[in-house]
Amino acid sequence: MTTPRPTSEEAILDAAEQVFADSGYGGASMRKIAQMADVPQALLHYHFHTKDGLYAAVFERRSAVINAERRSRLKELRADGTPTVESLLYCYYRPVMTGTGVGNLAFAQLVASIAVGSDERSRELMMRFYDPIAREFIEAMMESEPRLGRGVAVRSYLFALGARAYASPLSDRASRLMSDDGDAPDAEQTLDLLVTFVAAGIRALAAGR
Repeated sequence: MTTPRPTSEEAILDAAEQVFADSGYGGASMRKIAQMADVPQALLHYHFHTKDGLYAAVFERRSAVINAERRSRLKELRADGTPTVESLLYCYYRPVMTGTGVGNLAFAQLVASIAVGSDERSRELMMRFYDPIAREFIEAMMESEPRLGRGVAVRSYLFALGARAYASPLSDRASRLMSDDGDAPDAEQTLDLLVTFVAAGIRALAAGR
């Protein structure tokens, strides 16, 4: 069975994702992206109009799938009652650690770059593609742990993101640091450890410790 060839739009997005990750927004050019995608440069302008439009489309493509999975999981959790902190964390983390969002280092690098970026472009992309899902999970976290005020809940959410970044299955750092102590945990084991660690921190903050 042959693998279907990607459409020109998909090929452009794949190439753009890699070029933006390798070169940064400023260092990436439409010409370089067209060369990697093996398409005429005019096709980039036809599909995405501008470099900004293409950059936004790179985030929209994958964030839409990942956040749809998160929302679906959250809806299922709420159907069974108030979720626990642990179940919320599994719901949020699983798509990017063991689910639909796994396996793309270039995209992970791009998300990390806009998460810490102070420029207007990064802020707008975070507001458009990531703040809505963040607010949904912050609200759910406050329902699960009523002692959390909004300010602490927001910080808990951001701390949870930071911890997840260093637990990424795309990184081999844990394996390097554990070189003389057996194999590093697999993705599922890492997820369990991460949830245990972050949930304990959230509860400690909620208790005022």
